[in-house]
Amino acid sequence: MVATVATSGLAYLQQLSIARLVSPAEFGIVRAVESALVVLLLLACFGTPTLAVRLAAEVDRPQQGALLRRLLLVAACSSFVVSIATVAWTFATPRSQFTSSLRFLVWTVTLTSLSRIIYNFHQGVMRVHRASVVATALAAVSFALLTGLVWRYRLDGWIAGRLVGEALSLTGLLWLVRRALTSSAQLPPQHAPMALLRFGAAITTSFFLRGALDATGIFTLGLVGADIAEIGYFGLGTLLATAILLLPASLGGVLLPRMVAGRTRNTSSPYLASGLRWAVALTVPISLLGTVSAPGLLALLLPAYVPAAAILQVLVWVAPLRAVTAVAGTQLLAGSNVRTSIVINGIGFIALAILGALIGPSYGGYGMAWATVLVELGITGATVSFAVRDFRRLDELAT
Repeated sequence: MVATVATSGLAYLQQLSIARLVSPAEFGIVRAVESALVVLLLLACFGTPTLAVRLAAEVDRPQQGALLRRLLLVAACSSFVVSIATVAWTFATPRSQFTSSLRFLVWTVTLTSLSRIIYNFHQGVMRVHRASVVATALAAVSFALLTGLVWRYRLDGWIAGRLVGEALSLTGLLWLVRRALTSSAQLPPQHAPMALLRFGAAITTSFFLRGALDATGIFTLGLVGADIAEIGYFGLGTLLATAILLLPASLGGVLLPRMVAGRTRNTSSPYLASGLRWAVALTVPISLLGTVSAPGLLALLLPAYVPAAAILQVLVWVAPLRAVTAVAGTQLLAGSNVRTSIVINGIGFIALAILGALIGPSYGGYGMAWATVLVELGITGATVSFAVRDFRRLDELAT
């Protein structure tokens, strides 16, 4: 969990350091390309990093290496297809700095997806300590390297630094699993490539809907013609909510293998309740602090964003709701009940789009903030309800 938070935190610092070293226009290109890479990575991974956590906890130890090798092969093939399609698209569109940068950096998608599978595999087998040390150390080296290259070569240095950094991370993690990859154990039919792709497709769909839901607020404000400053204030609020979730977001990777192990043994598991308690404890105090101190902190640190204080005071409460939803969703994922999450996120996406279209024109970013919190509250209630029902069913089977 520490490594996940550390690498995510370094990614945030990396973006801040790039912003200080390049012009606003150049940083706009960086953010546009990085946003595109997030979407492409989701497609390229095809749910395999999440499968690595879940299935590694499910199979016998002799089969774990064979499972890892198969997941890496599936991800490598899907990543290659996504990268080739993206490169073809960049050649078919008018040349720009965005398309030129994406043409090179799309290959980081393959490197990143394979690295995530290996790291998540270690979480699944609950032997994550060495992988944590390697991942954190290499992330720090990559951060220093990229900062130096951007300082010297600007956007060209950013492209080179990203490619080299991802390659370093993958090389280090591959070294950790070099022996496991030689396993000759046979996997059961439910872990055949096509079965993995079907399960991965469901996970990818759920994540896509979650990502679309996250972007709906800003997108809707733009559609209804909200003031550009209002959109910026709302964007700052969503960024703050994401920052609060850095630590709670790693709970899923810790809880999932333990929940799966409990199902495999048909024993009652306390992890749902403990995970929900941790999600609340890690987010509610920070959200309270943000609500009270937002005006003063903005006046001190970001004077130009003082009008965003009211929006931030509402949006910080998205963090506890999403943290609780993530833990409850992990309970459903452990039981392969991904369809429930897809339906809930899909309904939430439609509800927020409609509510935002009704509220946005009159109340701007502040109204959209309240719409977001209300929809997130509904998603949280529904997900927790299904997760508790699943937990009680397991508890009855165990007794």
